[in-house]
Amino acid sequence: MRVKKEIMSKWTEKQKGALWKKNNGKVRYLSGYVEIEGVQHKVVIFPNKYKKEAKHPEFIIYSPFEK
Repeated sequence: MRVKKEIMSKWTEKQKGALWKKNNGKVRYLSGYVEIEGVQHKVVIFPNKYKKEAKHPEFIIYSPFEK
């Protein structure tokens, strides 16, 4: 059990954010945060519905609109 906690601790130290699956009835997306230089930034991630070529990204990351 101790080895597992040590591994989790190493992964926890490397964690840079978290995402949750969301569904607004029209589209599925991810919502969460990324940490950059110690500051948490909220993000939403949507599938790229305009992807036409392999060089286009699969997903686009946005700053969310605040309510």
